[in-house]
Amino acid sequence: MAMTDLTLDTCLQRNPEQIFTKMDGETVMMDLESGNYYGIGGAGNQIWQLLAEPIRIRGLVVKLCDEYEIAHAQCQHDVIAFCQSLINNNLVIKSADPSVS
Repeated sequence: MAMTDLTLDTCLQRNPEQIFTKMDGETVMMDLESGNYYGIGGAGNQIWQLLAEPIRIRGLVVKLCDEYEIAHAQCQHDVIAFCQSLINNNLVIKSADPSVS
């Protein structure tokens, strides 16, 4: 899938067509279209929970920096890369929700 240009102002949310559940401390997802399974743990779980509602990448970075001892620049880089992989695997979609700050 093509790369998208994600910025701190990009608003994302879970793809509502995905099935997911918690299992042994991880979030396990299935893309019904491809039949692929995915599992995420650690900070990825927190990102997945935050993506239940539309949120800007900037908001994800702020929340993760508050939760974990990580440099802001490193967190920003890692969150953008992780979100890109979620988009590439059809697990997350861009949201046009104008009410998200």
